[in-house]
Amino acid sequence: MSKALHRSRDDVIQAIDNIIISSFGVVNVTRSSRFADDLGADSLDEIELTLDLEAEFGVEVDDGRLGSFENVGEVHDYITTQLGLGSEDGVKSKELLSERVRPDSEVHAWVHAEIIALEADLERSELTLKAVLKDINSAAAGQSAGKSASPHVYVRGV
Repeated sequence: MSKALHRSRDDVIQAIDNIIISSFGVVNVTRSSRFADDLGADSLDEIELTLDLEAEFGVEVDDGRLGSFENVGEVHDYITTQLGLGSEDGVKSKELLSERVRPDSEVHAWVHAEIIALEADLERSELTLKAVLKDINSAAAGQSAGKSASPHVYVRGV
Protein backbone atom coordinates (compact mmCIF):
# COMPACT_ATOMS: atom_id res chain seq x y z
CA MET A 1 0.00 0.00 0.00
CA SER A 2 1.24 3.47 -0.88
CA LYS A 3 2.83 5.60 1.81
CA ALA A 4 1.21 8.57 0.07
CA LEU A 5 -2.32 7.69 1.14
CA HIS A 6 -4.15 10.58 2.76
CA ARG A 7 -1.44 13.04 1.78
CA SER A 8 -2.38 16.27 0.10
CA ARG A 9 -0.72 17.39 -3.11
CA ASP A 10 1.24 20.01 -1.14
CA ASP A 11 2.45 17.38 1.35
CA VAL A 12 3.63 15.14 -1.50
CA ILE A 13 5.45 18.04 -3.16
CA GLN A 14 7.13 18.93 0.14
CA ALA A 15 8.20 15.29 0.60
CA ILE A 16 9.59 15.22 -2.96
CA ASP A 17 11.53 18.42 -2.31
CA ASN A 18 12.91 16.98 0.94
CA ILE A 19 14.10 13.83 -0.86
CA ILE A 20 15.77 15.95 -3.57
CA ILE A 21 17.41 18.25 -1.00
CA SER A 22 18.70 15.24 0.93
CA SER A 23 19.85 13.39 -2.20
CA PHE A 24 21.73 16.31 -3.73
CA GLY A 25 22.91 18.09 -0.58
CA VAL A 26 21.34 21.40 -1.52
CA VAL A 27 19.60 23.92 0.72
CA ASN A 28 16.51 24.63 -1.37
CA VAL A 29 14.82 23.63 -4.63
CA THR A 30 12.09 25.20 -6.73
CA ARG A 31 9.85 23.83 -9.49
CA SER A 32 12.24 25.27 -12.05
CA SER A 33 15.42 23.82 -10.47
CA ARG A 34 17.11 21.80 -13.23
CA PHE A 35 18.80 18.58 -12.22
CA ALA A 36 21.89 18.84 -14.38
CA ASP A 37 22.41 22.60 -14.44
CA ASP A 38 21.23 23.72 -11.00
CA LEU A 39 21.68 20.61 -8.83
CA GLY A 40 24.73 19.11 -10.56
CA ALA A 41 23.05 15.74 -11.06
CA ASP A 42 24.09 13.16 -13.60
CA SER A 43 21.90 10.38 -14.99
CA LEU A 44 22.94 7.97 -12.23
CA ASP A 45 21.90 10.52 -9.58
CA GLU A 46 18.51 10.86 -11.29
CA ILE A 47 18.03 7.09 -11.37
CA GLU A 48 18.86 6.86 -7.66
CA LEU A 49 16.39 9.69 -7.00
CA THR A 50 13.76 7.80 -8.99
CA LEU A 51 14.29 4.70 -6.87
CA ASP A 52 13.97 6.79 -3.70
CA LEU A 53 10.72 8.33 -4.98
CA GLU A 54 9.34 4.90 -5.88
CA ALA A 55 10.13 3.64 -2.38
CA GLU A 56 8.66 6.69 -0.65
CA PHE A 57 5.43 6.93 -2.63
CA GLY A 58 4.82 3.34 -3.68
CA VAL A 59 4.62 4.24 -7.37
CA GLU A 60 6.48 2.76 -10.29
CA VAL A 61 8.22 5.19 -12.61
CA ASP A 62 8.03 4.08 -16.24
CA ASP A 63 11.37 2.88 -17.60
CA GLY A 64 11.15 5.53 -20.31
CA ARG A 65 11.07 8.23 -17.63
CA LEU A 66 14.09 6.99 -15.67
CA GLY A 67 16.69 9.73 -15.69
CA SER A 68 14.67 11.90 -18.07
CA PHE A 69 13.28 14.51 -15.68
CA GLU A 70 14.63 17.93 -16.66
CA ASN A 71 13.53 19.83 -13.57
CA VAL A 72 11.93 19.42 -10.16
CA GLY A 73 8.52 20.54 -11.45
CA GLU A 74 8.43 17.57 -13.84
CA VAL A 75 9.01 15.25 -10.88
CA HIS A 76 6.26 17.01 -8.88
CA ASP A 77 3.81 16.62 -11.76
CA TYR A 78 4.74 13.03 -12.53
CA ILE A 79 4.50 11.74 -8.96
CA THR A 80 1.34 13.69 -8.05
CA THR A 81 -0.32 12.51 -11.26
CA GLN A 82 0.66 8.91 -10.49
CA LEU A 83 -0.91 9.32 -7.06
CA GLY A 84 -4.09 10.76 -8.57
CA LEU A 85 -3.50 14.21 -7.09
CA GLY A 86 -3.12 15.99 -10.44
CA SER A 87 -0.34 18.16 -11.78
CA GLU A 88 0.41 21.87 -11.56
CA ASP A 89 -0.62 22.10 -15.20
CA GLY A 90 -3.73 19.96 -14.66
CA VAL A 91 -6.11 22.85 -15.18
CA LYS A 92 -4.31 23.91 -18.35
CA SER A 93 -4.30 20.30 -19.58
CA LYS A 94 -8.06 19.99 -19.04
CA GLU A 95 -8.62 23.23 -20.94
CA LEU A 96 -6.47 22.03 -23.83
CA LEU A 97 -8.24 18.68 -23.85
CA SER A 98 -11.66 20.33 -23.93
CA GLU A 99 -10.55 22.25 -27.02
CA ARG A 100 -9.67 18.96 -28.75
CA VAL A 101 -12.81 17.03 -27.76
CA ARG A 102 -15.87 17.65 -29.87
CA PRO A 103 -19.24 18.24 -28.25
CA ASP A 104 -21.52 15.19 -28.33
CA SER A 105 -23.61 16.61 -31.15
CA GLU A 106 -20.53 16.98 -33.35
CA VAL A 107 -19.31 13.50 -32.46
CA HIS A 108 -22.70 11.99 -33.29
CA ALA A 109 -22.82 13.87 -36.59
CA TRP A 110 -19.29 12.72 -37.46
CA VAL A 111 -20.04 9.09 -36.54
CA HIS A 112 -23.27 9.20 -38.56
CA ALA A 113 -21.39 10.58 -41.59
CA GLU A 114 -18.73 7.87 -41.25
CA ILE A 115 -21.39 5.15 -41.09
CA ILE A 116 -23.08 6.50 -44.22
CA ALA A 117 -19.72 6.60 -46.02
CA LEU A 118 -18.94 3.01 -44.98
CA GLU A 119 -22.37 1.82 -46.11
CA ALA A 120 -21.83 3.50 -49.48
CA ASP A 121 -18.41 1.84 -49.79
CA LEU A 122 -19.94 -1.53 -48.93
CA GLU A 123 -22.70 -1.03 -51.50
CA ARG A 124 -20.13 -0.17 -54.20
CA SER A 125 -18.09 -3.23 -53.23
CA GLU A 126 -21.16 -5.47 -53.45
CA LEU A 127 -22.03 -4.07 -56.89
CA THR A 128 -18.46 -4.61 -58.07
CA LEU A 129 -18.45 -8.16 -56.71
CA LYS A 130 -21.78 -8.92 -58.40
CA ALA A 131 -20.44 -7.62 -61.72
CA VAL A 132 -17.31 -9.77 -61.40
CA LEU A 133 -19.36 -12.84 -60.50
CA LYS A 134 -21.69 -12.21 -63.41
CA ASP A 135 -18.68 -12.05 -65.77
CA ILE A 136 -17.32 -15.29 -64.30
CA ASN A 137 -20.69 -17.02 -64.70
CA SER A 138 -20.99 -15.76 -68.26
CA ALA A 139 -17.53 -17.08 -69.05
CA ALA A 140 -18.35 -20.38 -67.38
CA ALA A 141 -21.63 -20.67 -69.32
CA GLY A 142 -19.73 -20.07 -72.55
CA GLN A 143 -17.28 -22.80 -71.62
CA SER A 144 -20.05 -25.27 -70.86
CA ALA A 145 -21.50 -24.63 -74.31
CA GLY A 146 -18.28 -26.02 -75.75
CA LYS A 147 -16.57 -22.75 -76.61
CA SER A 148 -13.51 -23.51 -74.48
CA ALA A 149 -11.66 -26.54 -73.21
CA SER A 150 -10.64 -24.95 -69.90
CA PRO A 151 -12.15 -26.12 -66.59
CA HIS A 152 -15.61 -24.87 -65.69
CA VAL A 153 -16.15 -22.29 -62.98
CA TYR A 154 -19.63 -21.72 -61.69
CA VAL A 155 -20.50 -19.18 -59.03
CA ARG A 156 -23.92 -19.40 -57.48
CA GLY A 157 -25.95 -16.55 -56.12
CA VAL A 158 -25.81 -14.12 -59.02
